[in-house]
Amino acid sequence: LYRVGETSHLLGDSKSAEPALAEFVTKRPDDPLLEFAIASLGRVQLQLGKRPEAKTTLRNAINKFPKGRLADQSQFDLAQTLEQLGEKDEAIRLYVAVAAIPASKFADDAQLALGTRYFEDKNLDAAMQAFQELERKFPASPWVASAKLNRALCLYQLKRFDQAQALLEAQAQGESKEVPEAWYWLGMTQKARGQLDVAAKTLLDGYSKFGSSPVAAEMLFYAALAQFQQGQFAPAMERLQEFSVKFPKHELVDDSLYYAVESARANGQHEQAF
Repeated sequence: LYRVGETSHLLGDSKSAEPALAEFVTKRPDDPLLEFAIASLGRVQLQLGKRPEAKTTLRNAINKFPKGRLADQSQFDLAQTLEQLGEKDEAIRLYVAVAAIPASKFADDAQLALGTRYFEDKNLDAAMQAFQELERKFPASPWVASAKLNRALCLYQLKRFDQAQALLEAQAQGESKEVPEAWYWLGMTQKARGQLDVAAKTLLDGYSKFGSSPVAAEMLFYAALAQFQQGQFAPAMERLQEFSVKFPKHELVDDSLYYAVESARANGQHEQAF
C-alpha cells in the first residue's frame, strides 16, 4: 500500500495516492514506514484542497515523529495548510521554525513564505526584513531573485522610491524569470518619482522586450499614461488605442479608452474623440 501510494504521489496522481496512503496509515500504525506515509498523506491532502484533513494528519505526523526525517516537511506543509485556513499566527510561527533549521531543504521556502505572509498582511517592514534574511542566509537559493523583487515592492509601498529604484535597476538587468516584473516596477517607480519621460521609455522598452509577459499590458498602458501626463498626447493616444485593440478584455481597457479620448481632445483631434 505504501509503495502504491507513494508512487502515485511522486507521479502527481494525488487522487490515487490518498486512499492508499490513508489505508496504510490506518492499518499499519507500527510500520517503520509510517513516518513517511503519514507525512506524504498530509501533503497529498493539502494538494487536494482537503485542508481540515491535512491539518489533522500533519499534526499527527509532527506529534508522532517530532524529530523524524520528514518533520521539517510536515511543519512546512502544516504552515501552508494553516495559512490557507486563515490561522495566520500559527502559520507564521511554523515558517519561522522551519526557516531556522539550516539543514532543511524547506528552510528557504519557509523564509520566502514568511516574507510573503507579512507582505500580504501589509506588515511591510517585517516583510522586507524577512526577504533580506533570505538573501543573507540562503544566497544560493532559487528564491533570491524573488526576495529581492519583493523587497523592492516593499520599498515602493513604503514610498521609499529612491531605494526601490536602485534595487530594481539591478534586478532588471538580470536573467531570472522576475526580470519582466522588475522592469515594470522600475518604470512605475520612475513614474512615482515624477520622472515621466524616463518612465515612459522604460515601460515601452519593457513592453517591446517582454511583450508576452504577464505584465506586458500594464507596461503599455502606464507608458501611455506617463506620456499623457507630460502632454505627449499624440503618442499617448496611439499607445492607448493599441492597448484597447490588443487587450480588449483587460481590466484597464475602459481607462485606456477614456484617456485615448482625452488625448484626442487635448491634441485638437475632436473628430477622433467621439
